[in-house]
Amino acid sequence: MAKNNNNILLRGISGSIGPNQYVRQRGGVEYIVNKPIRSKDRKPKPGEQKAWERFKNAENYAKRVIADPDLKKFYKRFIKGAQTEYNMAISDAMENPSITGYDISGYTGMAGDILKVKATDNFRVAKVWCRIETSTGDLVEEGAAQPSATSDEWAYAATNKNQSLHDTVIIFTALDMPGNAAVIKINRKDRRLNWNAAL
Repeated sequence: MAKNNNNILLRGISGSIGPNQYVRQRGGVEYIVNKPIRSKDRKPKPGEQKAWERFKNAENYAKRVIADPDLKKFYKRFIKGAQTEYNMAISDAMENPSITGYDISGYTGMAGDILKVKATDNFRVAKVWCRIETSTGDLVEEGAAQPSATSDEWAYAATNKNQSLHDTVIIFTALDMPGNAAVIKINRKDRRLNWNAAL
C-alpha cells in the first residue's frame, strides 16, 4: 500500500484510478492500493469458513459502529495514526475478552456473599454475568456482576440461600461490546483462590 507524499494530483481523491489500483482515504491521507483479485466462485477451504463468518460479523458490527454516534465516539479514543473507528471496531469484534482470575472463597451459600472475577478485553468488557447452579444444571440464581471503578475486577453479590452448596457450580460469562464471550465454569469443591493465574 503506497502512501501519497504531497502529490497534488491525488489530493482529496478516492476510488479507482485504473484497472488494478484505487485510492483509499484514511485519516486524511491518500493511499494507493492494489485491487484484490477475487473469484466469485471461490469456496472457503477446510477451516476457513468459521474465520470468514467471524470477519463478516466483524464487518457488520463495524458498520453499526459507524452509524451510531456514541459508539463511533467511543472507538475514536483508540485511533492511532491513519486508523479509523471502523478499523477499531473490526479489531474489537475479532478478539474475545479473557477471564484471568477468580475468587469464590467467600461464597458460603448465604445471601450477600461476594463472588469475584477478573475480566479483560482489548477495548472494554461490557458485562459480566454470574450463574450459580447445581451440578445437574438446576438454577440456584443468576445476575449481573458489578465492575470495579479502578480495576478489571467484577463482583457479584449472592441474593439467595443455597441449599445445595456442596454440589454447586459457578459460571462467569464476560462479554465485550461486540458480544464476544469468555466463559469459565468453576466447581465450588475447588475453593482455591485463583486470582492472578491465567485460566
